Amino acid sequence: MAPRHTLALPAVAAVVVLALVAGGATAAPPPEDACGVCDSYFESAVADAGGPDVAVEQSRLDVHVRENGSARVLARNELAPGDAAWVANNTGAVADALAPVDTGVGDADGPVSVRVVDDAAVVEYTDSGFAYRSFGGVVVVDALAETPTGWTVNAELFALHAPGTHVAASHDRGVSVVEWTDHADDDYVTFAPGHGPASAAAARLALVAATAPAFLRGAAMALGPALAVLAVLFRAVGAVPDLTPDVDAQTAGTVVLGAGALVAGAVVATGQVSLYFMAAGAVPLFTAIAAVAAGGAVHLGVRDTTRLAAAAVGVPLSVGVLAAFVGAFAHPAVAGWTMGRALTAGVLAAQVGVFAVLGATRDSGSGWLRFAAVAAPAVAVVALVGPTVLVLAWTVALVVVAPLSYAFGASVGRSRLRSV
Repeated sequence: MAPRHTLALPAVAAVVVLALVAGGATAAPPPEDACGVCDSYFESAVADAGGPDVAVEQSRLDVHVRENGSARVLARNELAPGDAAWVANNTGAVADALAPVDTGVGDADGPVSVRVVDDAAVVEYTDSGFAYRSFGGVVVVDALAETPTGWTVNAELFALHAPGTHVAASHDRGVSVVEWTDHADDDYVTFAPGHGPASAAAARLALVAATAPAFLRGAAMALGPALAVLAVLFRAVGAVPDLTPDVDAQTAGTVVLGAGALVAGAVVATGQVSLYFMAAGAVPLFTAIAAVAAGGAVHLGVRDTTRLAAAAVGVPLSVGVLAAFVGAFAHPAVAGWTMGRALTAGVLAAQVGVFAVLGATRDSGSGWLRFAAVAAPAVAVVALVGPTVLVLAWTVALVVVAPLSYAFGASVGRSRLRSV
């Protein structure tokens, strides 16, 4: 018989991993201001140039990207007529005061110029490395990805203009100008040379090439701790049948069926479920549906592991696919994210079912293949929605749920052996 402390190992591993992750985390820096020559920054520059206390009435930032990746940056600050007159007579001094400042999005490679047009002070500079040219003529803007927490739009408008006849392929697809009014994410923006499928494919390849290094780093950070806990859990659940009462399969099926129905009812009653399929509601609901399907099948006499796998693993995966289509039709504006969340919920619920199948087949199969079945859902989630803390959070939840699922499967396996 396996020692009783074996079942405590996954919990200890989860606690250690969470402590290491929490201890290694640092507070994220606040978003940076997108425009370092707008509003208060411009007012300070005028004061440093020996001017009066001016007040910028409103401002906007326009970045005109060129096909070679350079960008012409224009910041327009609206002033009162008197303030504009002073700046017009002292543009050189104001430009000198702005020269050493952090310009925000984009770095001034050369001199910063100032001119006054219709009571507006226009600050202009060039950034030769604002973007770069990639596959098929696609222009990838990587300047926004230079800060990990994005940009505060400290102007009435931040507009990113496509080069030439290019159109946006990653944000507001098909438009020539991408705009932000509040916050701009630390993201890549791609401009394709046309609207056709070839341009769309090139833009997709360019985006994958740009984001792959960061994605792989994030995937390693998300999957490393999760797989460590899963490895310990995978070894530990083998002790469950030796440490739990020998319950007949039909009784176990009835209990699982009832528990699944209760959890599903509770999740729906508390209003956690929506067609956006957020994880807090969708994952427990889909897991409960899988429990009802698997528990009901065993209650009705199913002892075959293939049919158990179809109920415990196949049902939640099918529910996830169906929910993905429903969510996409219900919320077409965010169809991609909704489908990703629905599929993720189905995959995580199926992971619980995998432990039931492992319990029913505990003495057969390669250990590496069995662990691969346990680990595959975590990898699939990262592939679906990117590196996310959900992977680790759900793995910690599995420390409680997986042994119960394994015990249920083991009862089915014992019953099958007795009937042979």
